[in-house]
Amino acid sequence: AAHLVRDGERWRLAASTWGDFDREKRPVGVVLAESSDDLTRGVHVVDGVPLSLPVEGFRSVGVWDPHLVRTDDGWLVGYVSATKYFGFHPVLAAGPSLDALAVRGVGTGPETEGTTLARLDSEWRVLASDKRRRCYPVLDLDLHELGTLDAAYPSNIPWPTLVAPSDGPSLLIGFNGTPYGGRLVGYGSHGDVVIQRAVAGARSEERRVGKECRSR
Repeated sequence: AAHLVRDGERWRLAASTWGDFDREKRPVGVVLAESSDDLTRGVHVVDGVPLSLPVEGFRSVGVWDPHLVRTDDGWLVGYVSATKYFGFHPVLAAGPSLDALAVRGVGTGPETEGTTLARLDSEWRVLASDKRRRCYPVLDLDLHELGTLDAAYPSNIPWPTLVAPSDGPSLLIGFNGTPYGGRLVGYGSHGDVVIQRAVAGARSEERRVGKECRSR
């Protein structure tokens, strides 16, 4: 799980270290790489260094799913923290730089992950995926739930990704979770890409339904 973000004249790539997952040590964390090359084209090998994501104030045995945004005040970083494998929740950190982050908010809810940051109604919001309730919660920067995305829920993976083209309605990009490749590749293959388009005239991507979610 990775996030590629343009920062000035360089690219930053944050990625989860699932490749070195060990059932005993379980050292799942996040690494950060930087490059001036165009990482959106071709094949690249970049050196990553550990990105220290804060977990003060709550139990954590691993972090993953990084999402980075630079704002006028510094950085916002969303990620997932596990209290155990596999019980996890979203976290948001903030700071003037990526090596000076502090916990801003800690989310709750069973199996709620997939933290992404999106600009909705001129405010930064945190989006997540709630597998049990089958919906995409919309949270404020303190990770209090404001509502949910008014969208179908084909799969809990990947993270809810909103794209707002300048010449058209907003798009929500995800997968449908269809297994592929037989028994060896089941959960985690993510299935086919699904693109949902906002309905013309809708007032907001957010619907205020409290804690109730519906399978659409």
